[in-house]
Amino acid sequence: MVKISLLVEGKYEEQKRPLKGNGNSRNADRVVLRGAFKDFLSQTGIVLDVETKGGIGEVYKAFLEQFENPNRLADEQILMLVDSDKPLQDIPQRADATYDYWQAVLHNPANLNPKPLPVGVTANQVFLMVSEMEAWLVTDTANLQAHYNLAEAPALLDEIENTPKEDVIDYLNDLAQKSKRRNYHKIYDGAELLRNTKAANACKLSQCNRLFQELKRLSAPH
Repeated sequence: MVKISLLVEGKYEEQKRPLKGNGNSRNADRVVLRGAFKDFLSQTGIVLDVETKGGIGEVYKAFLEQFENPNRLADEQILMLVDSDKPLQDIPQRADATYDYWQAVLHNPANLNPKPLPVGVTANQVFLMVSEMEAWLVTDTANLQAHYNLAEAPALLDEIENTPKEDVIDYLNDLAQKSKRRNYHKIYDGAELLRNTKAANACKLSQCNRLFQELKRLSAPH
């Protein structure tokens, strides 16, 4: 069986208080996000290792370290999943009109002084959440209704992958305020929403579907 390792961007927000039972809020946040991603991705029925890092620079550095590790198993597949931080329409394209995912990573202002890509890396090892993880969350309006205890499901956003990330967050904040709760929070709300988001809904987004299709391809019997 092919071993699949997925490195995920798990940016955390500064907490006013640590999660209950944890003295280190940053580590606790990463544990919570990692668990949520594993639960979400497990809907594929695929077994994979998920590791959450901080920002895109940390994920890219960890990807290079694991890819270039001389002790890496020959059939181990190293993948990374990060926020694009920009709409799909603004992601650079190649001459053949396919998206240049690595350029989106290397030229992201948050990825400071990235090392060049090593020989052997392919486009099938980098995946984007467009523009952020929250785009996946808003695809499942029934889950949003249940999470925020709303009387009815909210209207689905149009063109989610081309909606500015600020507008997606505003949409989530509005739902939180309707339920008389604080604004949307990436850890307290985001992790729980992701865990219960139906993959079939999220995969209506082209870039989420791309990730799931690659995971299925890698795990298929050879």
